Amino acid sequence: MPDAPTLGSAILAAVAAGLKPDIQTAADDMVHVRDRIEPNKAAHDEYRFYVDQYIATYPRVEDLIHETVRHVAARG
Repeated sequence: MPDAPTLGSAILAAVAAGLKPDIQTAADDMVHVRDRIEPNKAAHDEYRFYVDQYIATYPRVEDLIHETVRHVAARG
């Protein structure tokens, strides 16, 4: 939710300004659930292979990644 930081700030401001007695009350009044997204077991199972491949690959290329980052940072 791209507006989450703004909403959080508004919740805190409402409490600080005395418009709401506490953060929980302000959040209850200002946050509304519009949709609920449930986990997709089939998608999870499908992508598990790719996650496992990434986990196995990263240690093999970690030094190259750090070397690349250092090179880019040095160019400033």
